[in-house]
Amino acid sequence: MGFAAHLRYHWMETIVYRSIEYIPLALLGIGLYDFFIIHIFTLSIGHYNHSNITVSGKVSGGVLGFLVGMMMVFGVADITFLEDASWLVKIAVWAGTTLIGAFVLGPFMKKLFNSPEMHIWHHAYELPENRKYGINFGISLAIWDYIFGTAEIPHDGRDIRLGFPGDENFPHDFKNQALYGIK
Repeated sequence: MGFAAHLRYHWMETIVYRSIEYIPLALLGIGLYDFFIIHIFTLSIGHYNHSNITVSGKVSGGVLGFLVGMMMVFGVADITFLEDASWLVKIAVWAGTTLIGAFVLGPFMKKLFNSPEMHIWHHAYELPENRKYGINFGISLAIWDYIFGTAEIPHDGRDIRLGFPGDENFPHDFKNQALYGIK
């Protein structure tokens, strides 16, 4: 696994995933700027989940708090209640959201958001005995797997075989890979 693995996918995934993601948001009135923020966030989550790193919940919670603080300070997504505040207040709010993220959200981050330690098992060649149809299906949010009982992290998974049974027989050229799901 490496972050570039996130860029390998079937071309129909973009059409299906983005339609499911963006059409309801457009119907709710989300603007183009907000779509860009959402796209960058989901792309970052995907790269993070496919990276071969381990990050503590406090660090990821702190990053989330930092980003929320940045949104509050700079008025992103129409958050404007700090627009008349002094820079000292803005810096204090930004630092406060970072600390709250690290120490309050930190312990829950691995249960709320997907992580490389969890996502690698979604790509495992050999699945646990009781999970023959797969595990860890959440793309960004791990909480869905915990709610529906599909979450499992048997061990750190750094050296497990990735793929699926029969992947050696999978087409090697683009045309046949693109048509594989249709045949």
